[in-house]
Amino acid sequence: MRGFIGTILILSGTIWSVSFCATEQVLGTASGIRFRSTVPGIAVFQGSIVAAGRTVSLTAVRVSVRSRRLEVAIPPKGQDGDTLIGFEKRYEAQAVLSGGFLKSFFPPIPLGFVKHQGIVENRGSSGDLLTGLLVAVPRRVAIIPYSGQANANWEEGLQAGPLLVNERRSGLPDNSASLSRSTRALIDQNYLRAFVAVLPDGDVILGTTGEVSLIGLVEFLTRSVDRGGLESLAALNLSGADSIGLRVKTASSTISVGRQDVFLANSIIVH
Repeated sequence: MRGFIGTILILSGTIWSVSFCATEQVLGTASGIRFRSTVPGIAVFQGSIVAAGRTVSLTAVRVSVRSRRLEVAIPPKGQDGDTLIGFEKRYEAQAVLSGGFLKSFFPPIPLGFVKHQGIVENRGSSGDLLTGLLVAVPRRVAIIPYSGQANANWEEGLQAGPLLVNERRSGLPDNSASLSRSTRALIDQNYLRAFVAVLPDGDVILGTTGEVSLIGLVEFLTRSVDRGGLESLAALNLSGADSIGLRVKTASSTISVGRQDVFLANSIIVH
């Protein structure tokens, strides 16, 4: 049994301030990742990227937090988690991404700090794995190193990890760091990945990849846009292996990737 599993990222909201033509708008440079707008405030990429010389599949959603509100949420009281589809229906979500970590698959017991609508739902965890914190208020999302406390000004918070990118540089521990064997394997070996990243303009990326090491994923996340990367300001590793899943509603259909039926202990939603 794997020892980690996901939280959810859910996105919905008001109209994005851009003009749309009859065809989909393409965001990004000709040589960078080309996101195609599907509904206001949401753009999607499906294809392949190169990460540390390895060709890897990528499905990613680019979110404008100027018009989409990102939050952390929990299942209804008395319910042991929920699935991607369940969270999507409950919150009428535009997109849902598995993330975070669980201590077990079922019942899904969460690991790490969770805060929803200003209320702390789960205490923080120490160690060499959950080293990052995703925090949000309306119109702003940030990823910061986890320091044992969350700023009270942030309404939402999710501890996960390892921290992938911090201030445009790798946030992974260097090779000299003393890590548990399982954390070192999580970093070095190739697994399916889910991640969240913040771009310099404030937009948020929710992504799932094919099998890749975290070292390779970081190389892609920090690479410049003109070289086919995301040039992320900050990024955080979420779920992986058998727990990843992504659902995105477009104007005419729903894109679904990975597992849709795994029970998840908590979620991040955007109204």
